[in-house]
Amino acid sequence: MRILYSEYQNNYKTYTFSYAKYAVLEDLEDLNGIYSSGFLPYTGSPDLENYFYFCRSLRIDLNKFKLNSENKRVLKKHGNHERRIYTNFTSIPIDLQDKVIQMYLNYFRNMHGENIMPEERLKFVLNSRYQNKNVLYFKDGELVSGMIMVEDLEKESLHVWYIGYKDEYKSTGFGIWMFLDIAEFAKENKYKYFYLGTSYGAKAKYKLNFEGIEFFEGNNWSNDIPFLKNLLKVDSEPRESDSLKAKSTFF
Repeated sequence: MRILYSEYQNNYKTYTFSYAKYAVLEDLEDLNGIYSSGFLPYTGSPDLENYFYFCRSLRIDLNKFKLNSENKRVLKKHGNHERRIYTNFTSIPIDLQDKVIQMYLNYFRNMHGENIMPEERLKFVLNSRYQNKNVLYFKDGELVSGMIMVEDLEKESLHVWYIGYKDEYKSTGFGIWMFLDIAEFAKENKYKYFYLGTSYGAKAKYKLNFEGIEFFEGNNWSNDIPFLKNLLKVDSEPRESDSLKAKSTFF
């Protein structure tokens, strides 16, 4: 992989000059190293294909994962669904592919807004050269949800890139059920890590109720969840400097 930096904001008062950090995927063998270094795939522009952005990534250490009482309650509530796993999107039966696309588009439109995931962006994701795991769920033979995932070549880690489900599953905890179902699948199949995406703001709190959770704090992976919860509370507050200088007595 190749690392590059893109200049962003500056605050001369505190000598804080920010640069966004990116990893560029050059070989599929780089995937494991990219994820373990705190990067996640960027999908905002086809001009930036194979770019991964540096962030506060979140993952489950599957060696430490076990179901807690709340997990068991959620699994019991939604347990009667059939799971089917496909590799790249073209391996999904042709007569099912359009239903899958429409399900995702409808989910993003209703959950996140009209322009968050246009069809062109969704197809860009599904046709990515490293998008290699598609999990679909059915109830009584009808498609109800799906997960777009990435698996590294060594089959050590899985990343849930995007999820989607039918409107009637909204506000039922079904998204958590999907995470739990795949976490159990990954642990049973000897994966080491299950990546859950970013962890910023109050909206990320729902991702923290898993045993073995850890986050990338800029240099290393940390399991200090109380500290992470405090970070989530202040993520929306403006900052004049980075965290290192914020501890200084001079500013």
